[in-house]
Amino acid sequence: MKRTYQSQWTVSIWPQYDFCPLSLAKHGAFLYYKTMQTKRKKITLSLLQIDTERQGDAGMPRVLKTLRETVREQRGIVVLPEIWSGGFSWPEIKATARKTPEIIKELCRITRDHPSLIIGSLPESKEGRLYNTALLIEDGRIIGRYVKQHLFSPMEEDRYFATRRSRKAFATQYGKIGLAICFDLRFPEAFIPLCKEGVWLIIVPAQWPKPRCSHWEALLVARAIENQAFVAGCNRVGRTGNTSFCGGSMIVDPWGKVIARGKGKSVIVSAAVQPDRTEEIRRTLPMG
Repeated sequence: MKRTYQSQWTVSIWPQYDFCPLSLAKHGAFLYYKTMQTKRKKITLSLLQIDTERQGDAGMPRVLKTLRETVREQRGIVVLPEIWSGGFSWPEIKATARKTPEIIKELCRITRDHPSLIIGSLPESKEGRLYNTALLIEDGRIIGRYVKQHLFSPMEEDRYFATRRSRKAFATQYGKIGLAICFDLRFPEAFIPLCKEGVWLIIVPAQWPKPRCSHWEALLVARAIENQAFVAGCNRVGRTGNTSFCGGSMIVDPWGKVIARGKGKSVIVSAAVQPDRTEEIRRTLPMG
């Protein structure tokens, strides 16, 4: 898979810590220690823009191989699109959901072998209901789940999926990260709590259709400016039925500048981002 970089953002620094003072031995304190160090370092952020419709039994080994190679080459944050394991094919989505537990196990193995953070949306079945869930997987385990809040009725998402109250901000080894999924992007009020919780990066996995690609780009930039945070939107390409998807995955900085962008093909969109840039912008232009 082709990798695209924004040239001035390609240098990435992530030290491997060999020593931790005894007072920081507990996991929570150690995570805080690493977070403070992370704010001053650049982190590689990679968006895997793929055709989710091709990630069935034949395509899944290919995308998992790409994932493994990506985190082996460069430790950092890797993002996948919404429902990346098979796409919105009704009613096949129920069969796709049955594969989710095995996929999660493999993602846990990848992050255990190559320390990194993988984020992407998968269909999860719980207590007879189906949820569109963005998972954060780090160091061989799930550290967070976000359930999509705004279901997209034009693609019958509300017919097959349920929703529930869900946490949106999560502490990771790379600092505090916020999540939204696709249609959530159109609701700016949903992002306000993320800024208040000190999130420096907002991740948005999506399956955004081609006719509204200009909306996708404008909304990602708007959410970055409003929240003074990095925003990374990972969209799919390809087609499901009569609906085409535009790609256009983007990484936007807290000032609203697009620092990396994909076009309409399968590609890895990457940039090296610096968390303390968020704090710098918030100090420069306080929003209250």
